[in-house]
Amino acid sequence: MKTDVKAASVAASGTVYAGRTRVRGVVVMPTTGSSAAIATFSNGANSVMTFTAANGVPLCVTIPEDGVLFSTSVEVVLTDATVTVFYG
Repeated sequence: MKTDVKAASVAASGTVYAGRTRVRGVVVMPTTGSSAAIATFSNGANSVMTFTAANGVPLCVTIPEDGVLFSTSVEVVLTDATVTVFYG
């Protein structure tokens, strides 16, 4: 499925995108001095995926094919991290 891909950078836990979409990639950036940055993505109340960037090294993830479907919204809980999410 082809669609325009958008990006959103988030520095605090909350809503990345309020609507149905597919997450196609994620960049998790540890905050200064963090040894483990964690980003947990959910679709409302259901946890969908969690990424950890260890040892202060950014983590870049490309999700193959059509990405991961979030049917209501993309929510993220961040621990010592900021994220950029690619969706569409």
